[in-house]
Amino acid sequence: MKSVKSKVGLAQDIAARVEIVEVKLVETHVTQKLVGDRNPKFIGYGQQCATARLADDVIEVHAKFMLRATDQEYPPPDEAGSQAIIQATFSLKYKVENLSSFSDAQVNAFGDVNGIYNAWPFWREYVYSTLARMGLKPFTMPVCRFGE
Repeated sequence: MKSVKSKVGLAQDIAARVEIVEVKLVETHVTQKLVGDRNPKFIGYGQQCATARLADDVIEVHAKFMLRATDQEYPPPDEAGSQAIIQATFSLKYKVENLSSFSDAQVNAFGDVNGIYNAWPFWREYVYSTLARMGLKPFTMPVCRFGE
């Protein structure tokens, strides 16, 4: 697995020649298993992404995020210990000048770094508003920092 610094280094040349042309929510899953008005004590979250070249000058990144709220600091790995789960996948399309001049490693690093970073504000808003709609105390996701 590449370090964050090496991914940023690979991605920076593409980042200098890119424009976001579309961001949309393409998949979501929400579950709540709370009884009464208790709010969960622990919130865990993660993300992953998949990157593809769609055309001579277009990259698509699917940024998938997951939040899991529990009463246990170290819940079981399955959903059994979860009080609330929010998952969302955002599709981001980028137009890239001279995309063919970049390697697959550069394109994938760009998706891993910029795709997550660019989708993060949409994810933050989605978590906040979805928790409120679930009747839970809204949680403000922290800013996106790599390497944590």
